[in-house]
Amino acid sequence: MRRLDCSSSQLTWGWSIRRWHGLFLVVIMLFSMIPVVWGAGIATIIELSEPQNAFEVMLGGSTKITEKLVPFVTKLQAGDTVKVIKKDCGEKPCFMTLGDNGVSKTLTFDNTRDHPYKIEDVPTTTIFGEVLKNIKDSLIFIKAKEFYVQALKSGPPDSTTEPLTAPLLKPDVTAKLVSDGKNGLSLAWYGGKKPYTLAVYQGKTLLLEQKNIQTEGLKLDSQAFGKKNGTYRIVLSDSSATNSNPIESKIEWVTGEKSILSKVLDIQLDKNLSPSAQQTLSAAWLITQDKGMWSLEAYQHVVKEANYLPALWIKTGLENGIMP
Repeated sequence: MRRLDCSSSQLTWGWSIRRWHGLFLVVIMLFSMIPVVWGAGIATIIELSEPQNAFEVMLGGSTKITEKLVPFVTKLQAGDTVKVIKKDCGEKPCFMTLGDNGVSKTLTFDNTRDHPYKIEDVPTTTIFGEVLKNIKDSLIFIKAKEFYVQALKSGPPDSTTEPLTAPLLKPDVTAKLVSDGKNGLSLAWYGGKKPYTLAVYQGKTLLLEQKNIQTEGLKLDSQAFGKKNGTYRIVLSDSSATNSNPIESKIEWVTGEKSILSKVLDIQLDKNLSPSAQQTLSAAWLITQDKGMWSLEAYQHVVKEANYLPALWIKTGLENGIMP
């Protein structure tokens, strides 16, 4: 059973959610390759400072929003206004980052002091607009938030009664990973009987075998993959007497794929986005590329982003197989 941690500012959990399967059938339509027109005057809150009373959000410029503002869940329409009414939130300036009309914009006390920021209906064709529109259309973050609340009420499921399952390791898909020579490979699974054993092969050559694993996941060092190029095979097994068929999956380290990785680079160069937001948007875009081949790479982008709730939603979805 994995850990469930609660704090006043966030909900951070690592235990597996089994009942998500079938709940997010629209997830696979997160992103497409063709830029679209960002219209209808809808803006998306990407991230914001705490406390929330640092902001004054007015519907139609006249009715104040009293509900909690949630990134990727609270949507703003044309005519709505946003004003940052506090200069500092703790040790840092108060801010709200919006995706509006195909671009990212960071609102602060200084740039909204004289006039609140107004959402305008000015359609713009951009890649960034494509990303945000598809997030809105998929409703993934809204559904994920709703399920978080339900799961907190019901408590964590009993993982000891379930077979070994590793949604990140797909037997019918060769996962693609970016070969940058810097990071290792984070993996996650659930169920089965501890301890676990994980092995890495290149061809018939055993490169690494790690036994007596007591956790439902680990991070493999980069050195486990030698020069980090070509195709590798990962084999995961547990200690149950009935487990005669271990989980096997292939991964391929790549350096090209410009049509896919260039979009990730565009997102990560957006200076209005925090590193956490950059990683989360990159992961969300990667998830639907090439029939799930980039899902394992997407997981690497969000696995460490424990302080940003949208990243946790993506991370948990990947760990539990409700995303391709």
